[in-house]
Amino acid sequence: MATIDPEAVAIGQAVRGAIAQAGLTQAEAADRAGMALKTFSGRVNGLFPFTWPELVRIANVTGVTCSELATTANRIANRHAPELASA
Repeated sequence: MATIDPEAVAIGQAVRGAIAQAGLTQAEAADRAGMALKTFSGRVNGLFPFTWPELVRIANVTGVTCSELATTANRIANRHAPELASA
């Protein structure tokens, strides 16, 4: 069984929130960020981490900064540490 990285889950949740706040679907955000939907979905779901260039493109697409994504992910990780660790 694969181990899921709690930090990847947290950043995925932060990205999901930024997408929703921007009024986009995952498919629209993936397309605008130049990513295949399957890859994008796997990253949003925390199956594997985003790369730095992907996060920069997502920040641009959603109108948030990379710093805001990181801060949100940190809050999520701190608030849900036990759940994320067992994800």
